[in-house]
Amino acid sequence: MSGTTDKRNSAIENDEAPGNVRTPLREYEQWKFELAALLRTASAAAPEGLRNNFQDLLGQLAGDRFHIAVMGQFNRGKTTLMNALMGMDRLPTGIVPVTSVITCVSYGSSERVILRYENSRLFREVPLSQLEQHVTEQHNPGNRQKIAIAEVQLPAELLRRGFLLVDTPGLSSSILENTRTTEDFLPQADAIILVTSFESPLSAEELSFFRKACGYVPTVFLVVNKMDLVNHEEREQVLAYARRQLTREILDRSIDIVPLSARGALEAMRTGDPQRRASSGLPELESALLRFLAERKSRDFLVLMCRRLSGLLEVLDSPERRDLRAQLCVLQEHLGVLDTTFARLGSDPAAAGQPALHRAPVARPCGICRSTAQAVFDFLTQWQYLLSANKRYQQDHSQNRGFCAFHTWQYYALASPRGVSTAYPALLERWHVDLRYLSAQVSSGKNWRQGLHEGVSGAERCAACSVAREAESQAVTEFISALPRQSSGAREGICLVHLFAGLDLMDDSKAVSELLSEASGVVRRLAEDLQRFALKHDGLRRDLITAEEHSAPMRALELLVGHRSVQPGAAR
Repeated sequence: MSGTTDKRNSAIENDEAPGNVRTPLREYEQWKFELAALLRTASAAAPEGLRNNFQDLLGQLAGDRFHIAVMGQFNRGKTTLMNALMGMDRLPTGIVPVTSVITCVSYGSSERVILRYENSRLFREVPLSQLEQHVTEQHNPGNRQKIAIAEVQLPAELLRRGFLLVDTPGLSSSILENTRTTEDFLPQADAIILVTSFESPLSAEELSFFRKACGYVPTVFLVVNKMDLVNHEEREQVLAYARRQLTREILDRSIDIVPLSARGALEAMRTGDPQRRASSGLPELESALLRFLAERKSRDFLVLMCRRLSGLLEVLDSPERRDLRAQLCVLQEHLGVLDTTFARLGSDPAAAGQPALHRAPVARPCGICRSTAQAVFDFLTQWQYLLSANKRYQQDHSQNRGFCAFHTWQYYALASPRGVSTAYPALLERWHVDLRYLSAQVSSGKNWRQGLHEGVSGAERCAACSVAREAESQAVTEFISALPRQSSGAREGICLVHLFAGLDLMDDSKAVSELLSEASGVVRRLAEDLQRFALKHDGLRRDLITAEEHSAPMRALELLVGHRSVQPGAAR
């Protein structure tokens, strides 16, 4: 047994369990959670005057995101590239021309657009289909609506893990305000993706902007888009030209130049063609972004946070200080190893593939719990009426000593006070007889303890439990029989109690392994949602909490033990 446990723990520590895909994004976020746990412990041990300092660090952790600005002239394929990166064709393309409105794309549990206005705290929510009415020159000339930023929220895994994509107005637009808005955003960006194309690479305006961008932002990626429009020889010529131009203009740094077909990557996503996706060049750009995360953002930010925490611990006059400093030292030692770990993961194009950056399975409500709860609800809805009006049902109810405690309170939620008043006298009369009988047994010195608990209703007597048993068994069987016909995305959710009940009925080891692997991914994603919720809540950044994170506490408990209106497995 201990050997099996050791192997299991080793797999967990090495992140080798089914459904666990190691990426720099996941590694980085886990270290943020570790640092947040240390900050909470330190804050609890700190006096009131120092507690706000730890709170500020938690707030910085909670608000940390990677601002990636996507820039370029009109018709270079910026929006198509953003759609390809997110793995969903949702942002509208071909908008001519855009106003001086920054469009920010962040994570959201569902699609929506939030319009924030200049010099105001007011905002307005509109459907994604109406975005063009607020960010195009045709519908909003000169930005007469005074929109400061249009925030698009999409359920893309890349965004969930901390990337925030910023679509800026086109460079060298006929509208001078567009270019000025784009240039003013530069200091806020962590990195820039400058999109040009193989048709007319690196115009004079793009080179001028490139020089300016390098003065503000340490990391600039040059994407040469539309490589599907040229042959191999023309492609090499264009890339060589781009390298010469950048070498002439930018002498003090190396620049990632990524040839790419954003349209090809999107088509591969639509058709589910992994080979076409690989040949589109998108995995190379994803890998370059992960290297940026590994080599700069993660190291610099986490190390800075550790230094600030170390400074606070120096002035913390508490018995816990020594232990906290020891834990921080361990964390800092691990961060030293983190550089090589991130570099290895970030340099592997396979690590930037769909399993790592695209949507993981979500914990959905258990379909078996829902079917069972509905069956019991339908039964109790009918019985609460029959019990109130039919003497035969009242007598049967009395004979079975009523419902179990769990289903009694469910019945009470459906019945009226008058219904209880007509349904339960027979049961109370039965208890009156039983209690007098027990009293006589005690008085006569007979063995009365054996009958003490026999009259209490339980699952074996409860009519609602009988309905639940039958409905639960049927729903588990239907779930298992439907597996061969359904993809994982089309299946209903299932709690762990019912998952194991179903697995016990299965003989196909491959199907069992797939279900367990899928469940592992669901559990891990839910754990991350809980950690994000706690960090944003404690860091006073509740404005960043998504609907998924807000519902995570309830979903976690339902996943572990089933819905609160059901007793999964307890009725068996």
